[in-house]
Amino acid sequence: MFSIPFTNGKPKEYVFGFFLLTTFISTTHQLDNFYALGWFFLSLVVFVSTYTGLIRPTEKIKSIVLIGIPLIYAVCFKFDLDQLGIYLILFYWMTCELESEKPISPIIRVFINITFTFWACFLILSLLNLIKLGYTHLNTYKCVIYFAHRNLFLEYGVLFTYIFSQSNSFNQNQKLLIQFLYLVVVIVFQAKAAIFSAILLLVLNHTYLRVPLFVCGLTFFSYNIPSLYKYAFNKWDYFNELQTKNIVSKNLDLVYVFRYSGSATDRINTYDWTIQNLNFFGHGIGSWKHQSMGKIEVKEGLNILHRRPHNEFLLILYEYGIITGVLIIFFLLIRLKRNNLLFLLPIILISFPFERPDFLSLLFFSVIIIPNDQDI
Repeated sequence: MFSIPFTNGKPKEYVFGFFLLTTFISTTHQLDNFYALGWFFLSLVVFVSTYTGLIRPTEKIKSIVLIGIPLIYAVCFKFDLDQLGIYLILFYWMTCELESEKPISPIIRVFINITFTFWACFLILSLLNLIKLGYTHLNTYKCVIYFAHRNLFLEYGVLFTYIFSQSNSFNQNQKLLIQFLYLVVVIVFQAKAAIFSAILLLVLNHTYLRVPLFVCGLTFFSYNIPSLYKYAFNKWDYFNELQTKNIVSKNLDLVYVFRYSGSATDRINTYDWTIQNLNFFGHGIGSWKHQSMGKIEVKEGLNILHRRPHNEFLLILYEYGIITGVLIIFFLLIRLKRNNLLFLLPIILISFPFERPDFLSLLFFSVIIIPNDQDI
């Protein structure tokens, strides 16, 4: 039962909640008010979940507080409270445990179902809007209702679909249908990270699909061999042929999708600059967004300010250094595996979900709903 605040002797929860509130206050100066509100919601999710006993910190959290935080301050060249808060919430998620003997609260299940219904309605409205605008790559961005960005909306959807299917009493075939339908949707919207994540969700959750999906992937790669050959040895012929293709054919061309569609070139340049500037001990928390400013070539020229390199592993390696970064990534992969969330790897490697408090909130909900090592 929920006890009266500050009377049950939980000092770690109070300190952690106060830090999150401080971090929320620090984000209010940003132009994006939704980001600040999202962080506030995340703070409440984590604090209430821990305070009421839905999740609890393990003994590892003591190591992070006593050893990790001083190391963070030692590594920092420029103190960044926002970024430090993001890492702290991520580390807390990596070490917290579900009180698995407690069944899922009906209130939590109702909340998830209502939220998923709203999200699904926005998705349907976006699809209708895409039909109205006409099917082009640019319109897949313009058609999305309410959310500011197509990729954000669809990446949320992969995790949302998983949480929704796991929190209700669906059988295996019903889960397969829900997850397959969502894969079709993200293919229509051409969101690369969400597509790979949705495919991986099917592969990991339904083992009997692995061989058919492998055959489909091999067939798709074979279809692209002529284009890959032309691009490697005669780029002029490749680009002349590309101009004659319609949007469907272009989206089936691996070279076009990974090298020239959307922001693919910008991301490759970003990855290249980040890798070239890695070191063993790191540049400090929040350093990437300041040190990369004006040094990465993008479509509009030199970038003004990017918050993240669109690859969470590269960001961790850059700010923490190769030595500490590899250790953090190792524990992060263990956590993803324990909670059956390895399907999120494409999003982690192509996007920046850990900066999004809403996405982190969904991660905590996944811990509440899915006990460690539970078979899906």
